Amino acid sequence: MGGKGKHGRRQPQPQRCGPKGASKILDAGPHALYLSGEHFAQRRDAMEALGITRVVACGCDAHHASAFAYLEVRLRDAANAKVAPHLARAADFVAAGLREGSVLVHCKAGVCRSATLVMAYLLRHRRDVAPSVADALAVVRAARRCATPRETFLRELERFDAENRGGARAAAALDELPAEVLGAVLGALPGADLPVAAAASRRISAAADAVAARRLEELASFDFRPRWPGESRAVHLRRCVEDVDRQVRTWWAPDAKT
Repeated sequence: MGGKGKHGRRQPQPQRCGPKGASKILDAGPHALYLSGEHFAQRRDAMEALGITRVVACGCDAHHASAFAYLEVRLRDAANAKVAPHLARAADFVAAGLREGSVLVHCKAGVCRSATLVMAYLLRHRRDVAPSVADALAVVRAARRCATPRETFLRELERFDAENRGGARAAAALDELPAEVLGAVLGALPGADLPVAAAASRRISAAADAVAARRLEELASFDFRPRWPGESRAVHLRRCVEDVDRQVRTWWAPDAKT
């Protein structure tokens, strides 16, 4: 272990393996996602030159906390380390960061832990380039050949992928709902219980957990009451919205069983 500095922070040990520079994983509009080890993550000037504004530091200190927005992920590089609780949080942090600047994800060597978190971002937010775990790994390795997530991490990514696929299926099904009904549904769902994001006026981009995805799929096949003869579309939609609102509030009532 490294010694303590005068302010009590652990002094980083030299990076012993993995490329010392940053690898560009992909472009995101005018910004980009980078993966590196700790050596590059200590070079503030080089990070600023790439337009980096956010950093995911996995198992390492936030070396420039006054200059960049950090997400510190406390995850050991060990087979029994629990990576699952960090995947969605890191993926969403990266996605939000890429809307305002470039993002760096790093661990000690830029080989295992940081590669795993980058793959989580691809599986959750960039299925256009990585529709599966194997595809996500291929994207990362195309930029950084040494990327090698642990087998236990890959298994957790497979579970994470399955959860996000559920959200994608729900999104496709919900796209068939009338815009007015979908808007009412989103308004009725408590955001704290169902973290979904509207990618466009009539689409849902993701459901964050398996229960939410299942409920959304059920809602997509909801048996709406038929339109009565002579009934206006507005009145019919109002009745449908009332039905959906009652059903949704039943699902997410405080004492509802999932």
